[in-house]
Amino acid sequence: MTSWTAFFNNRVATSWKTLNVTYRIGDIHEKTEEQLRQRAVQRHRDGESPTSIYFSLGRSKAWLYKWLSRYDPARPDWFTSRSKQPQWLPTQCRRSLPASDR
Repeated sequence: MTSWTAFFNNRVATSWKTLNVTYRIGDIHEKTEEQLRQRAVQRHRDGESPTSIYFSLGRSKAWLYKWLSRYDPARPDWFTSRSKQPQWLPTQCRRSLPASDR
């Protein structure tokens, strides 16, 4: 192995380790994720620019604006995830009929 190849392989491996530790992709616990949402909104309310917030957190612009739009001081659980399951399915029949239809 040439010295350039060894240098390159070592550099790439180090970069991936650093990236994995910094952003912890797919390894964030639910409570930590909720705290991250709360901190992001608080930073925005304190006057920090949206760009600096989502870049520093390693998140997307859409992620930040989603949580900014969901922020509601009247709801103490605004930062929790909502179910992605559909509320109803148009092709599904009702399980039970009312007593008058039986």
